[in-house]
Amino acid sequence: VTLGQSDQPIEESRGWLGHGWADTVTPESRPKIQDMLREAAADGVSRRRQVNHLSATGNDIPIAYTTVRLKGEKQLVAIGRDLSSVSALQQRLVEAQQSLERDYWRMRHIETRYRLLFQVSSEAVLVVDAATQKVVEANPAAAVLFDSSAKKLVGRPFPFEMDRSAEGAVQDLLATVRAHGRGDDLTVRLGQSGQPCVLSISLVRQDTQSLFLVRVLPQGHQEIGAGGEQMLRASRLVQELSA
Repeated sequence: VTLGQSDQPIEESRGWLGHGWADTVTPESRPKIQDMLREAAADGVSRRRQVNHLSATGNDIPIAYTTVRLKGEKQLVAIGRDLSSVSALQQRLVEAQQSLERDYWRMRHIETRYRLLFQVSSEAVLVVDAATQKVVEANPAAAVLFDSSAKKLVGRPFPFEMDRSAEGAVQDLLATVRAHGRGDDLTVRLGQSGQPCVLSISLVRQDTQSLFLVRVLPQGHQEIGAGGEQMLRASRLVQELSA
């Protein structure tokens, strides 16, 4: 047994002398040894095969061998390449893939929870494109508050259905949120009914798109902030996992 330069010398190789080659490998690798011996004896050279040598540490040593018959001799030479570093790299790749899969399913779970909260929340919630200020999503509570359907609210420029005297303050709040991510809550009146509502706006990012999460709740509502804060946390978890 002759070993080349290696960062991880195979200490077990000292005990291979005097033993059958097939006895130094795992049971699953023994048929491969027999095949290489038979091919080299018949054709002069065998196909390349990977076998796993037994190790005292419990971690098998993978080596890819080609077996060659010496010219004019009955002896065979098995030339192998230690694949331990490749195997370790493959294991790290598998672990990385498993980690990505766990993150993916975690993100799907959080996104599903966010969607459910969005639909069942008693707060009126609008998702507005920060670049165009057009509504991209509206929940059922928003449809009720604005006396419309969620489908008809999509595409409308925000703000709408509010007292004109508050439009400047809403635009200032949008600019503040766009720059800093959040802003102070603002009390506005709906245009037709004059009903006072609390307007809370946060900035979230989805892929490369910036969105406003706009929550509108009649002033004095007992559940103010509860469902919306859960949605905001879920939305931010989704965006962090997607980054």
